[in-house]
Parts: sequence; C-alpha cells; structure tokens
Amino acid sequence: MDIMNEGSCEMTRFVRRVIPGTGNPTRNLPGNDRIADHRFKSRFKVEHITFKNYQDKFIRYDDLSPVEKYELYRYAVFMLTSTVSANKLSFFKKIMKFGNNDKTEVCHIHPFIFKIMDFIKTKRANYHGIFRCSGDYRASTRLYERFIAGDVFDLNTTDVRNIVAFFKIYLKKKVNGIFSFDILDTLYETAKHRSSPSINYLLFYLPFCFVGDKRRFLIGLIDMFKEIDQHKNENDMPIPNLVRCIAPSLFPDTRLKSIETVFYQTWAVQKLFDIDLEKVPKPLLEFSHVYVVEKSSFSIC
Repeated sequence: MDIMNEGSCEMTRFVRRVIPGTGNPTRNLPGNDRIADHRFKSRFKVEHITFKNYQDKFIRYDDLSPVEKYELYRYAVFMLTSTVSANKLSFFKKIMKFGNNDKTEVCHIHPFIFKIMDFIKTKRANYHGIFRCSGDYRASTRLYERFIAGDVFDLNTTDVRNIVAFFKIYLKKKVNGIFSFDILDTLYETAKHRSSPSINYLLFYLPFCFVGDKRRFLIGLIDMFKEIDQHKNENDMPIPNLVRCIAPSLFPDTRLKSIETVFYQTWAVQKLFDIDLEKVPKPLLEFSHVYVVEKSSFSIC
C-alpha cells in the first residue's frame, strides 16, 4: 500500500503543526530533554491537510540538503515515539531508552557491505536457499574478525552461505540494526494491533527514520531482495521467506520480551516494501524544520 499514491493524499492525523503561544510553560530541568519534548508536544495542534495535486506538494528526498534530511529524521522519530503513551513504558524500558546509544544518525556502513549486496544480486540471486541455508559458524566468524582487522575477502571464492552469515553478523554487531531504538515501541504496538489508522500513520513517517548509510543500505537491500524474488522458482526464496531470515539482524540488540517480538519484527520489515523512499511532502519538511528550531529554543545545552 502506497499512502502517497496517485490522486489526493490524505494526511489527516498525520501532520501536526506548531501553533506559537499555546501550551503552558514548563521549566526544563538540566539534563532532562524529555521535558523539552513534553513542552513541544503541548504546543501541537492537529491540522487537516489535503493534497489535491500532489505533484506540486512533494519533493524528491535526494534533493534535500543534509540538514533537511537530519531535521526530517528527528521529526519523524519524534512523531512515532509520541504515539506510545508514557504510561505504557515500564521502568526497565525507560532505563533502556535512556542508556541506549542510537547509532542511526552517525552510523557508517563499510562499502564492502554494499559490494556484497551487488554481488548477490548479480551473481548469486538464483542460489537455492539463499539467506535461509546456514553457513559455517566458525568460518563466518573468522571472516568477520579478519574483516574488522582490515582484511577483505574474495567474494568469488567464498561460499555464499558464509558470505550471507558474515553479512548478518556485521549488521548485528557493527551496525546494530538499521531501525532506530526510539521507534521500536511504536513498531511493536502497531504490529500487535494492526489497525488501519495506526499502520497508515506508521507508513507515513517510517521512510524518514532512515538516514545516511542506513537509508542507502535499506534501498540496496530491497533491490537485492526483489532481484532474488525474481528467481524464486529456482531458489525457493520469495520475499516473505527472505524477510523472515533477515529481520532479526535489522533490529538493535535488545533483550526480547517475548517470542511474539520476532513476529513483530518480521511484520515491520515486510512493511518496508510498502513505503515510499523517494518522495517527501513539502509541508512535512516545513514542520520538521519548525520542530528542530522550536525544540532547540527550550532545550538545555
């Protein structure tokens, strides 16, 4: 489902605009950035916006400046985070969120990882059981250790199963997944209840929660999986099977609360194939800038 498809684009409940002068002033205690978020949320007013001619209301993501992409990322993460009521978060979760080092903004993914995706897409897409068949654990671990030490191995002479295993290890240990830790609660809540409004809300903001190398990686991963899917009669690996195999590697390393979390992760990764990573609504871009400016005006440095 593409919520930015042809015709009018309805953004009711999806776009919130800052109305100056509303909300009660709240003292921001040193080091408490959550109070700043609370103050900003109290200044929100939901507005109804309908795009009758979306071609004039969208801009290409690649045409944005680095600052605009970062502002959009912060705003999208904030909007998804704000959908989960604070009283639903346990004390343990709050401690995890407070102590977590979100690598989304600064993560660098080695060019060799992109080379692996291109290699699999062009030369190993028809390999039977690709991403499902396990490689040799010791061999793939040695590949990872050698790679971290600066040794790049030959893809043509390495068992593709070990290449895929190395690929997953790198994503988990070095990148720590591509999803922002802050939006996990919203992802899991949406996956659990699966109401249409919640799903639409998620799909509207989710494309902008990936920036830099993680966004580039996501685009490459989707392209690679679509190519593998073209050979599903040979490799027996359609996209749903691929998603189940890769999903745990795309999430931050956190303690699983229940086995259902694995199914929630799979559902969320499957939804990545439904989002639009190219277009950005212009009003959303404007609101993201207002959010960053307004939030910085009352955040403690």
